[in-house]
Amino acid sequence: MKKKLRSKTAWSVFVGKPLIKEFYFRRHWISLNAVLSRKRCAETTTAKFGLPPLWASIVILFQKNFANGADESHIAVLNEVIEIGEVMKRLVIHPENPQIRHIRAATEVLETGGLIVYPTDSVYGLGCDLSNKNAIEKIYQCKGHDKRKLLSFICPDLKEISEYAYVPDSAYKIMRRLLPGPYTFILNATKRVPRILLEKRKTVGIRVPDNAVCQALLAELGRPIISTSARLADQPFMGDPEEIAETFKHIAEIFLDSGPGGLESSTVIDFTEEEPVVVRQGKGKL
Repeated sequence: MKKKLRSKTAWSVFVGKPLIKEFYFRRHWISLNAVLSRKRCAETTTAKFGLPPLWASIVILFQKNFANGADESHIAVLNEVIEIGEVMKRLVIHPENPQIRHIRAATEVLETGGLIVYPTDSVYGLGCDLSNKNAIEKIYQCKGHDKRKLLSFICPDLKEISEYAYVPDSAYKIMRRLLPGPYTFILNATKRVPRILLEKRKTVGIRVPDNAVCQALLAELGRPIISTSARLADQPFMGDPEEIAETFKHIAEIFLDSGPGGLESSTVIDFTEEEPVVVRQGKGKL
């Protein structure tokens, strides 16, 4: 009995592949559906809808095999589609004087809802545009996180933090002394924080990294960037660029490789109560 591939969710369940195997090209799914709905040359339609040239071969496979739905005999072809998908771009970037062309390439990915791996002043981070709900959903899914778990984001300075969180006077004095640096501050959120980050809570985690690549990305994008450690669920921190590249080659679109990364996370301080509480002692010294 044949089963129609009606949605990306049904498709992923039918194929039986873990989300991590097919997640990297979800960003193009809507465009791919648009391509498949037109009887034109695959190369022409992929270009029309802004898909990379490699997608022409993927489109051809779909047009030949799935016009009338799919059954179990098509799983091998679907597996082939997965394997020929795009691989993340790895850009070697200078840690102190980041190349502007690499920064612009990464911000273009962020602006279009993609994920990037980038260096911070603690561990490598996995990030997306704070204003893009779909991109944030991708991070939750690929890391296996419950939405009740806090996702932090980075800002360029203390002034911008005040746009997204309420900063008490007592907290301001401490933060001004510590920033920029490897610290995450838990604060009460303002209305500017996307609701997807506030599942059953009213607090956010915010960082101002002492890292030239982070600051360049923030300056070019003009908005905060989600910052969660570049590792999958239950994995230890990774500092080896080769290991990071292998892990995220089908998840992120760009990896800004500045060399070996740290293995110690940021220090987390909670400023939502009357007295500050050190939730996690990390790289940042107090």
